[in-house]
Amino acid sequence: MKLGIIDIGSTSVRMMVSDGSEEINDKVIDTTKLADGLAVSGALCEDAIKRTAAAVARFGKEALRLGADRVYAFATEAVRSATNGRSFLEEVGKISDVKTEVLSREAEAELGFSGAYDGGCECIVDMGGASTEITVGDGGGIKYGHSLPLGIVRLRDYAGPLTLGEYIDSRITEYGRIPRFDKLLAIGGTAGTMVSVIREAEVYNQREVHGTELTLNQIRALYKKLEPLDYERKKALKGLCPKRADVITGGVLMWIKILEYTGADRLTVSERDNMEGYLALKLREARSD
Repeated sequence: MKLGIIDIGSTSVRMMVSDGSEEINDKVIDTTKLADGLAVSGALCEDAIKRTAAAVARFGKEALRLGADRVYAFATEAVRSATNGRSFLEEVGKISDVKTEVLSREAEAELGFSGAYDGGCECIVDMGGASTEITVGDGGGIKYGHSLPLGIVRLRDYAGPLTLGEYIDSRITEYGRIPRFDKLLAIGGTAGTMVSVIREAEVYNQREVHGTELTLNQIRALYKKLEPLDYERKKALKGLCPKRADVITGGVLMWIKILEYTGADRLTVSERDNMEGYLALKLREARSD
């Protein structure tokens, strides 16, 4: 059985069709920035709702065209925390047959862990547009998990008195004490984008990005390169999707702060994430029907 899985993230909408047999699944993406303005108003703006719902409807049809027997969608922090999150779900329902589940922070962290985990004691960090989940566990299950409602779109919209670095420092302590681990896996678009920009890739290749290791020093060097550039100069960088030009610098800084906070000196990028975790969940449910 093939399932279509749609991830309605705070930065992007992604879709894949899989029967669970592939190590790395091909995912298509539309960077719709659903969380635009959320940090300021607490609500989703109308334009973001409409363009994101349109992407969900389009991907739902595409999944069926590609052979999906069923299509499932899940939404995360932007819809979860917005005062008008229900308005987004209603808009999706008006223009498509895709049923959307809003994940709790705990469920999102668990699915990210189950989708990315590949052995040993691992710390899995999922950085999105409106939240960043850190989960630590091993073959016996999750030992620690916390979702911080801070992601790359919310960082872009921050307008307080602190510098962005100071602001991240003031929030990151909310993770508390993170258990020791052997390896840090990075999931989410910022991690893969860092690889792409460092390599100056012409085309983003998920299979080449998966498993790439980046050191803290490499990420610091990337931040030094990005920080002085204005929006237009960032848009022109090889390896950077232009739609991410306004959020990439804050995301890279957030990664530096997370590595420093956890004591890790490197990360390994995973192209397996909560989509694979959700796929496995829905395949189990389908087989038990």
